[in-house]
Amino acid sequence: MLSTMKADLSSIFSSIVVFSIFLFGIFTIKYIIESSYNNLYTIGLSISERYYEKSRELIIFKNNLSNYENPYIIIQNKGNKPEDLNCYKLYVNGILTNFYYNISKLYPVDLLLPGEEAIIYFENSSIRKDSWNFVQLISCSGTKFLTLIYIS
Repeated sequence: MLSTMKADLSSIFSSIVVFSIFLFGIFTIKYIIESSYNNLYTIGLSISERYYEKSRELIIFKNNLSNYENPYIIIQNKGNKPEDLNCYKLYVNGILTNFYYNISKLYPVDLLLPGEEAIIYFENSSIRKDSWNFVQLISCSGTKFLTLIYIS
């Protein structure tokens, strides 16, 4: 009878050890999955934040034809934040060019609000007549908006 109890005691002890190893394995897998999920969630947030920051500044050009005497570009703010055109820089064919602008719906603030259009008039000293000219508009934060415009 003593050997049967010994066998029962060892099987009870071994089942407790196996159950403990099983629980340890379950908690280890749970920890790995949770930390992987947290890492993936953090990576996803950083990607979405970068996309949101890039989508905040989005200027599109509405025309690609202009005249030599009074060259202009029509732009529209398709981003989701107002743009201050005072700190923008305009390069025509790689040369920094002075410009002034007219916002179609000017509110009390002098900003190009999302959805609004503005006409940018610039000097004709750096443009080539009857050809395509490279126009680069650089925002306050350094985002570049590029287009070609034909000057007749």
